[in-house]
Amino acid sequence: MSITFAELGLQPQLAEAVLAAGYETPTPIQERAIPVLLSGKDIIGQAQTGTGKTAAYGLPLLQVVQTPGPIQALILTPTRELAIQVQEQLHTWSKQVRSLAVYGGQPIPVQFKALRAGVQVVVATPGRLIDHIERGSIELSALKYCVLDEADEMLDFGFEEELNTILEQVPNGCRMALFSATFPTKIKQLAGRHMADAQKIEIQATQRTVSKVEQFYCLVRPGKKARSLGRILDHQDPGPSLVFCRTRMETQQLTDDLRRRGYAAECLHGEMDQSERERVMDRFKQNQCRILVATDIAARGLDVDGITHVFNYDIPWDVEHYIHRVGRTARAGRSGTAITVIEPSQQRHLQRIERESGAKFQPYAVPTLEQISSGRTKRFAERIRQQIEDPACQEQLELVESLSKSFDPKVVAAAALQALWADSYSAMAEDGDDDLAPVSKSYVWMSVSVGRRDGMNPALGGSPRRHEPGRATAGGSHRNRLRQDGAGQDSHRGQPHPGGNPVG
Repeated sequence: MSITFAELGLQPQLAEAVLAAGYETPTPIQERAIPVLLSGKDIIGQAQTGTGKTAAYGLPLLQVVQTPGPIQALILTPTRELAIQVQEQLHTWSKQVRSLAVYGGQPIPVQFKALRAGVQVVVATPGRLIDHIERGSIELSALKYCVLDEADEMLDFGFEEELNTILEQVPNGCRMALFSATFPTKIKQLAGRHMADAQKIEIQATQRTVSKVEQFYCLVRPGKKARSLGRILDHQDPGPSLVFCRTRMETQQLTDDLRRRGYAAECLHGEMDQSERERVMDRFKQNQCRILVATDIAARGLDVDGITHVFNYDIPWDVEHYIHRVGRTARAGRSGTAITVIEPSQQRHLQRIERESGAKFQPYAVPTLEQISSGRTKRFAERIRQQIEDPACQEQLELVESLSKSFDPKVVAAAALQALWADSYSAMAEDGDDDLAPVSKSYVWMSVSVGRRDGMNPALGGSPRRHEPGRATAGGSHRNRLRQDGAGQDSHRGQPHPGGNPVG
C-alpha cells in the first residue's frame, strides 16, 4: 500500500499543496529523504535527475522556515535554469514563504531590490551567491537549511572552490542535504569535509524512454526560437499539438505570435481560473483550437487522445518532465513526433536528457522558406484532389459553368484555387530572415587554470564571476566551452530571465 505525503510527517497545508499540484504519492527518494530531513539529520542523496529530488528537500525546508524572517534556507544549483525552476516550485507549494532565484546574467540591482524586500529562501548559483556575500547583500548567519542540488554538475562546472567557500560560512547546526546523480571522489571529499555524519540514501538509476515517438532537436540562434518554431509548424503542418513553455508570460506571448501567424492557438497556464481552463480545453478537444501552448504545471492531468506533435519551446530541466511532455503524443497505439527547440548553450543539457531517458534525438534543421512553400503546395494539391472526390463538389458545377461563359475555365479554376490558398495560408506571416540556424554547431572543450590567485576579482566589472556557470577556479582547471570560430562563450550563458516571479 502506497504511503501518503501526510504520513511522511508533513504539515497538513503542505501535504494538501502537494496534492493540489498533482503529486499523488511520494517517489522513492521523497519517501526516504523527507522523514530524515524532518528529524533534523543531514543526508546525501544519490539519485538521477527527475526522481523528485526538489520535493524531497523542498517540502521539509518549507516546514522549517518561519515567516516573516531573514534568509533561513539556501539551495545551490549549477545553472540559472534549475535555480528558476526550483524557486517556482517552492512558490507553488507555499505562497507564504518568500523565495528568490539569484543567478548570473540577471542585473544585480534587480536582485538587490528583491533581497531588501525580504526573503526567507534563496536559490542560487554559486558564483552569483559569492558576489552577494562579498557585497554584504546576502547574510548566512541565520541559515537553518542548506541544499546542494546536482552537486556533481556544480563540480563539473568548476565550482569546487566556491562551494567550499560558501559551506565554510554555513553556521553550526544548519541542516545539510546534498543530492547528486553520481558520486565521484570530489563529491565524497566535499561531503566528508562538510557533512561528516550525513545519512546516505541511494536510489537505483533506471533508463526511461517513450516508444513510438520520433524525437528531434532543432538548434537555433539565440533569440530566434519563436520564428524558428513558426517555421517548424508551417513545415510540419501538424494535427492537434502541444507546445510547452516554462512561464505564464511565455505561453501568452507565444500564443499571440502563433495567432498572428494564422494558427488557431490557445494558452493554458496555472493562473487561469477553472472556467477559463475548461473553455480552452473544450476548444482543444473539439478541434476548434489546433495548438495548445501550456506550462508543465497547467498541463498536469491533461488527457487528450489524438495529439500528433509535442513541441518543447523551452527544454525541461529534468528527464521526468521531458518524458511527461512527450508522453502526451503516441497514445492508443498511434505514433507521434516530439521536437525540442534549443539554443547552442543548451546542447549539453539535451545530451543529459538523452542519456537519462534512453531517447535517441535526431537533428532537425530549421526549414527554409523554399521548403515550407514546397510542402504547402503538395498539401494543397492533395486537398484539391480530396475535394474533387467529394460528392459535395458537384454542387458547385453550376457556378463553374456560369463563370465559364465569360472566362476561360482554366482561369476560373486558377482564381478559385488562389482564393482557397489565400484563406488557408495568407495569414501565416513570412519573415525575411531565412538564416535562423547557429553560425557554428561545432564546439570543443578547452581547459584553463585561472582563479582568485590570478587576480580575478569578482568586484571588478566583466569578471568571470559574472558568468554562470563556466568559470575557472584557482584550485584547478575547469572545462569552458568555446566556439571553434574563436568567440569564447560560456556554456550556459543566455539572455537574462525576464523577472523572477513564480508562474506556471
